[in-house]
Amino acid sequence: MRGDSMIRPPECPFCNAVLSPPVEGGIGAGSQFLGGTCKCGAVFGSDPRGNGLGALIIDVLLFACGGDWDLTWELRQGEDYEERWTYGYNERLHHVVPNTAGPRRGVGTLYFVRLGPHLSGDAGGSGRRR
Repeated sequence: MRGDSMIRPPECPFCNAVLSPPVEGGIGAGSQFLGGTCKCGAVFGSDPRGNGLGALIIDVLLFACGGDWDLTWELRQGEDYEERWTYGYNERLHHVVPNTAGPRRGVGTLYFVRLGPHLSGDAGGSGRRR
């Protein structure tokens, strides 16, 4: 049996929806990363080599907050937003190889953020607190 049977398309870790491939500008025009949004409101970005994860976190959070830098820096993980990681993502082929240890350089990573209910707006919206 070949290992191909384990390869699967990426899913949103919040709602399990199969994701469309990330696109340029999907998490803002100025981002160096490809990204997108899920129907549940989560925002995700892709780091194809796993060597820019810090910048990816900032870009995804900034997009989720509608470009509001002040709000982005005020967010508290676990209180204002949830985050999830998917390791083993191949951006070119748009699939995930399960059981990939990560994070590590050379291994593609998807980073997901979903803002809490006390923040208004959808992904890329105003992100202002209610």
